[in-house]
Amino acid sequence: MKPSDIKPLVGRWVGTAKDYFQFTADGSGVWVRGGQKLWSGTAIPEGDGKFRFSWKGGDPQTASYWGVSLEDAHTLVFAGTNQQYKKVTAKKSAAKKGNG
Repeated sequence: MKPSDIKPLVGRWVGTAKDYFQFTADGSGVWVRGGQKLWSGTAIPEGDGKFRFSWKGGDPQTASYWGVSLEDAHTLVFAGTNQQYKKVTAKKSAAKKGNG
């Protein structure tokens, strides 16, 4: 897996049910709802903005419902529930200006 394959997925994606997916640059991810980890593993790029999820270290190549697809740069759809998740941009603290 190339970093460029996973780059569009990196970050936190928040759903309406107070749940979220979070992915890092190495493809690892979690799905959290109410403080409970519902899934953790790896997102495997399939092309065309689609990613399938590893399950317990394996690769469920036929379980197409266990993954996500990107509608655009800010919208992700989880195939398991067909729910949309919106990308949350990291809040950057303003640079402090010296007085002098």
